[in-house]
Amino acid sequence: MRVFITGAGGNLGRVLAPALAKHGHKPVLMDYRHIDTPYEFVEGDVRDGEFIKTVTRNVDAIVHGAALHGIHLSKYTQDDFWNLNVTGTHNVYQAAVENQISKVLFCSTMGVYGGSIPHREDAYAAVTEDLALKPRDIYGLSKQLGENMSEYYYRTQGIKTISLRLGMFVRKIPLLMDFAF
Repeated sequence: MRVFITGAGGNLGRVLAPALAKHGHKPVLMDYRHIDTPYEFVEGDVRDGEFIKTVTRNVDAIVHGAALHGIHLSKYTQDDFWNLNVTGTHNVYQAAVENQISKVLFCSTMGVYGGSIPHREDAYAAVTEDLALKPRDIYGLSKQLGENMSEYYYRTQGIKTISLRLGMFVRKIPLLMDFAF
């Protein structure tokens, strides 16, 4: 299976690509900046919808990890978050529709819970899918909108999506192999 990974220069791409290859898949990596990799690589930007449609031809699944994250809130504008996280996600799904790609793994965030999780040093919360979504910032909102898009494209186009609400991760990627692909 050819698996296209957006934002492949980040932590996810660095560990996911070798895990995919180890399980017999062919990773195709994409990032906005050049990265040295032994895998097929495409330099580009998810904000360019026509480019994404072109480079996702002949892939079987997409892992959409390209995004600005919460750590970038002080460096980038709300428009930057919208353009990359929301428009970029829309472009990925439009490419999936056009190229008949039936599987997308969408990298969301625990930030969608935002105001539902106490923010005190001594606080804790049991986080389940039943916890209310209350983003505190544009990052959490952009990822919630991405989850909404995922549901919409499944309902209207049949694109199977897993939306993972990631916190911190580094080495647990092999578990995804059996789950998603």
